[in-house]
Amino acid sequence: MDSYEDKINNLTDRIKVIDDKILDLTQTKINLMMLKRDFNQEMCKTTLEECFTDELKELLNKRFNEEKS
Repeated sequence: MDSYEDKINNLTDRIKVIDDKILDLTQTKINLMMLKRDFNQEMCKTTLEECFTDELKELLNKRFNEEKS
């Protein structure tokens, strides 16, 4: 039969293993969320670029240059 210390150590080890798995899954989750964000930003950029006409781009550039001066 295991002693009290062995049982406590066993539980501590099991908790550490679970905690390590949680940390690994959390890191994976964060990485996937960042990837999703990057995809969404790229899609938004592409959509905006396609929506802007040349005339609108010129107006924006003119406005930007005026503010810069």
